[in-house]
Amino acid sequence: MYIYTYIYNSEYLVVFSLSACQSLVIVIIIINFNRPDVTFMNKKTKNTILIDIAVQNTHNLAETITGEQNKYQELGNEICAMWKQKVAQVIPIVISSAEVIPKS
Repeated sequence: MYIYTYIYNSEYLVVFSLSACQSLVIVIIIINFNRPDVTFMNKKTKNTILIDIAVQNTHNLAETITGEQNKYQELGNEICAMWKQKVAQVIPIVISSAEVIPKS
């Protein structure tokens, strides 16, 4: 069961989940990773931001950041085509369980 919260007005649309379930982005083709944690769409500038939050151990932070960006790139391309967006940007937020911040 998916529980979503939508916040929207004439300029913005924000979709995020209320529970451990993740928000689902509806697309026409089959995409393996279609549930980012937060989807933010600016309707006027036609920019979409897909935010995925991950909590990892200290030894694989860099791989997690790269993996999250690659994982949602196909979804970003499909959103641009389907929702007629100019840009769909993927922003991974990686939190370490030991308070380590990766170099970026």
